Amino acid sequence: MVDQDIFERYTGFPETEVKELCEKYGMDFAQAGSWYNGYQFTEYRHIYNPKSVVEAMHRQRFSNYWTSTETYEALKIYMDMDHDGLRSDLIRMLGGERVRVNTLSFQKDMRTFKTKDDVLTLLIHLGYLAYDVETKKAFIPNKEIAGEFENAMSIGGWSEVMGVLKASERLLEDTLCCDEKRVVEGLDRAHTEVASILTYNDENSLGCAIGLAYYSARKDYKMIRELPTGPGLCGCGIPTAAIQLKACPGSGAEI
Repeated sequence: MVDQDIFERYTGFPETEVKELCEKYGMDFAQAGSWYNGYQFTEYRHIYNPKSVVEAMHRQRFSNYWTSTETYEALKIYMDMDHDGLRSDLIRMLGGERVRVNTLSFQKDMRTFKTKDDVLTLLIHLGYLAYDVETKKAFIPNKEIAGEFENAMSIGGWSEVMGVLKASERLLEDTLCCDEKRVVEGLDRAHTEVASILTYNDENSLGCAIGLAYYSARKDYKMIRELPTGPGLCGCGIPTAAIQLKACPGSGAEI
């Protein structure tokens, strides 16, 4: 999962194959990408989970298929190993960020963990995290995997994060209703909850907090963290901590 060499094209379904399958089975390609895309290799930058794609096509419904092959308690065991701020990095990734990982220290087993990089590398090998070989950064690849992390967090030890995630539905509703007062209160609450883990005044911390606060919006919207329009700015002079919500095709959502 970190160096495929000649096996890269066989690790998962490339984008062209998934597009053909969606046309054949009458499924929405954009939703397939939201659910199962996200793995990135050297040549193929869009690799889909083959197990999940096959199940979705046959059942005519997008859902969690690959992650249902094992209980989320197994993932929670590794998440609770808080080596060198592992929990902080996982929260950043759940908020849409990418975290740099040194995969070379991994001991090639599921028992020897000396640093957070060892745990993150194992999660990459297991498919719970995607890995960009060019930037050497790990991230949560798609909606299916994000749901599994949420399930693992829900069974204890992550109460402050779960509080933010559960409040995200109301925050999205307040945003769409243009209730600026409740939006400010919701974002402030989310920022305060994660500030004990992340640096409060750091811009990435604020961006992570906003990403977590609008977690539920990912069902109908694509979250765009920053647009490439110059250093320190995105869009028309909007601070980089802002997040744009763009309606996903076929969702019926409007802004």
